[in-house]
Amino acid sequence: MMQAFPNELLDDLLSLHEVRADIDVTIETVRALGLPLRQDTIRHQAALHQIEPDRAELIVALVMRRLSSEGSGP
Repeated sequence: MMQAFPNELLDDLLSLHEVRADIDVTIETVRALGLPLRQDTIRHQAALHQIEPDRAELIVALVMRRLSSEGSGP
């Protein structure tokens, strides 16, 4: 289940160019694979890349926050 990360923390992280660029690449990659941008899809991709569960949850939260700020939603 997704951990609750404060929006302020997510926004602060996304304000860092490198973090935002990494999250944008993640979004582009999932879209290029033709997969839906859903939390379970991102978790599955993270598991395939052997990303630790806690870090994967942060990535999921960042992706969802980035999508909501774009207005494109999941």
